Amino acid sequence: MQKTSMQVPQSIGVIGAGQMGLGIAQLCLECRLSVVLHDVAPILLDRARREIKERLWRSKTRPEDLSPEEALKNLVLSDSLRDLHTCNFVIEAIFESYEAKEGLFERLKEYTTSGAILVTNTSSLSVARLARHAPNPSRFLGFHFMNPASRIPLIELIRAPETEDAVFHQCQDFAHFLGKTFIVSHDAPAFVLNRVLIPMMNEAMHVLEERIAIAEDIDTALTLGAQHPIGPLHLADFIGLDVVLAILKTLHTERGEKYRPSALLIEYVEKGWLGRKSGRGFFIYEERGSF
Repeated sequence: MQKTSMQVPQSIGVIGAGQMGLGIAQLCLECRLSVVLHDVAPILLDRARREIKERLWRSKTRPEDLSPEEALKNLVLSDSLRDLHTCNFVIEAIFESYEAKEGLFERLKEYTTSGAILVTNTSSLSVARLARHAPNPSRFLGFHFMNPASRIPLIELIRAPETEDAVFHQCQDFAHFLGKTFIVSHDAPAFVLNRVLIPMMNEAMHVLEERIAIAEDIDTALTLGAQHPIGPLHLADFIGLDVVLAILKTLHTERGEKYRPSALLIEYVEKGWLGRKSGRGFFIYEERGSF
């Protein structure tokens, strides 16, 4: 099919005011789009405007002629899915769980228009399975941002079986509009980046667990020896150890024993040591937050 031109959606819905949702909202605001940011947790919405404003002030990607205050005029915070009815492009960025995402998509059937495109930011779950619960499976696909969404220039696109060609092309165009490079992955657990990256983090945790080296030296081995920009344990802390664990559980279930999560990772998540966002993970952080 010939590629169709896209009219950039002007009203973007972002569901989930965690670190990823905040980053996606910031990115869209920097592109001068209107954003409805939804979350059911009052504490997350209470801090969302303040944190996005701080991110906009620190941002190296915000246009010079767009002030944080001007960008924030296009942000609406909402605890009701009803406010998404005006959005023609909705990005789901909630916790990595089939139960949570499928339940959300079922509820969205009442609140989104038939023409809206709904995308999931899942980093490991089956897009085909999630599509079965979407309001319109033909207008649904995986649209996986990397954290921090405003800075990492990659998006993974994953089609559902029902995704229309025109919708897929529109999402490619939208990725370019956001300043991103996209790759296309088949619908396999963890897709491309996390299929390679997360097991490497898990192996680094096994090295730490077996006391082969301390955390600082494990990361130094990868940053200096393999020329990685950041070590695997620091990166796991930045992503969130709960997120890393969720992805590993999916890989372990779908792909077998070689992906079994490190016992140390499970212990840290059970203790609430989730990485930078909680102030402690494999390293200690004076300030909570993401990159």
